[in-house]
Amino acid sequence: MVASARDSLARQFEFATASRIVFGRGRAIEIGSLASELAEMTGNEKRAFVITGNTALDVNSGIAAIPEILRTHGFHVAEHRCSGEPTVSAVRLATAAAREHAPHLVVAVGGGSVLDTGKAISALLSNAGDPQDYLEGVGTGRTFERPAVPLVAVPTTAGTGSEVTRNAVIKADDGSFKKSMRSAFLLPKCALVDSNLTHSLPERPTTYTGMDALTQLVEAFTSNAANPVTDCLAIRGIQLVATSLERVVADGSCADARDDMSLAALLSGICLANAGLGAVHGLVAPIGARFSVPHGAGCAALLAPVIEANFRGLGRHDASHPCLEKYRTIEEAFARRSRSAGKGLAQIIRTLVTDLRVPGLRNWGVSLEAIPDLVKNSRGGSMRYNPVELGDEELATIIEAAL
Repeated sequence: MVASARDSLARQFEFATASRIVFGRGRAIEIGSLASELAEMTGNEKRAFVITGNTALDVNSGIAAIPEILRTHGFHVAEHRCSGEPTVSAVRLATAAAREHAPHLVVAVGGGSVLDTGKAISALLSNAGDPQDYLEGVGTGRTFERPAVPLVAVPTTAGTGSEVTRNAVIKADDGSFKKSMRSAFLLPKCALVDSNLTHSLPERPTTYTGMDALTQLVEAFTSNAANPVTDCLAIRGIQLVATSLERVVADGSCADARDDMSLAALLSGICLANAGLGAVHGLVAPIGARFSVPHGAGCAALLAPVIEANFRGLGRHDASHPCLEKYRTIEEAFARRSRSAGKGLAQIIRTLVTDLRVPGLRNWGVSLEAIPDLVKNSRGGSMRYNPVELGDEELATIIEAAL
């Protein structure tokens, strides 16, 4: 089955993103004034709850300066460090710590996991209930009814785009699920994107987060919910990745490439929040819940096999489907790569993944025996936006090809 609407330009759509986006090299120093504008003050005291990754403050002076900048602007700051992907219990504990501080503002400084933790905390501070109550598919169906405490999201990686999305991904403590809480209240009040904060990111996380951004852009561009705005942003983001991902992996100090990838990641978040994703993210969620696969590495392994499956499925149902032309447009964005000349898009992606030395899923313990359960648990929110419906056998073939 393919989407019935053939032209995204004819569709009705809505578009939403963070209330304010502040982008640019060196702009993290503006955190104090931005926070002061956003804080809902009680009396003369301003309180901020700052969430960071476990090591971010230790390896990047720009990140380390943020709590002190807030203090110089009159904030009483409580700091909380996160480790790894957010689990239900970790979010529960972090929210309890935040409640003790009673902040007027939450500031999340880190990668996607930290930003997602910050979004969850900011919403839970204003709404009763346990984090799991709000998770799609495994919760009680509870929805956020009150606006979140204002959140400033400051990414230190260039991949997830979580600074401009309306969901937070949380996994079970036992690895049995990886699900989203989703609400317009989760959109940060301000996304502060400074590529200088990504310069300390090592080569492997730079690679994996960059491939996450590319996958989000490709899936949003070819989603059955794509619209004219997301199409424009997505193809621009894809062009930035095609130009700069390999450059920044080869030389992490290349400021221009870091800028490009920070912008590509930002655009990917805006696009996925408004157009959805697809089969790659439908599959990588249960894989990431069960195995310790870095999210971007899982996306990289799955992207080419999903493109091939979508090509076959769309070709069977409608050889003139506009998504096929979109895949050709993406191929053109990578035409400058000398090793991409004359190849189809799936092979271009496969060559890129090989050149970036991203291993297959087997490297993290994913096996043939695990595939049936992974397919069974893949029918989440992202899968419904795939441009063509893929059957269980097709999904199994995709995972096998990604091993």
